[in-house]
Amino acid sequence: MAVHGIKALSAIRLSVKTDETTFPGRQPTANEESARGIGAEIIGEAEDLDVSASKTTPFERPQLGAWLAEPASYDAILWWRLDRALRSMADMHALAKWARDHRKMLVFAEGPGGRLVLDFRRCLCAGAVRGLHTGTNRCPCPRWWLHTRA
Repeated sequence: MAVHGIKALSAIRLSVKTDETTFPGRQPTANEESARGIGAEIIGEAEDLDVSASKTTPFERPQLGAWLAEPASYDAILWWRLDRALRSMADMHALAKWARDHRKMLVFAEGPGGRLVLDFRRCLCAGAVRGLHTGTNRCPCPRWWLHTRA
């Protein structure tokens, strides 16, 4: 059970279904470890095989796209590495904007600097902190934060 009550979606993607270097065990295992690291419970999996990140946006993928269209049942999406999610800055921008609009976490289990977490669930700007004291709990700014942990 999740320590912090975070519900996570495990996202798996392969360009070539027979690619043994990143599947079958590595991606789900890394996502499970990452879920434990952030205190999350995996509640579902989006498995897109034979799907190129260069040719399809996250929103166009069969399984992930369906989950992105129905974001109410989870708080975070977990990927093994950034390249399993996307391959362009335009896609990164669109995914980050979606996460901010829906107050979600995007988690990349491994990378050059360790685990990468983009947490859009709550704003910590000065205006939002003032709002916590006044009871409005709203973020007046469009900024988002990037958190990294080894």
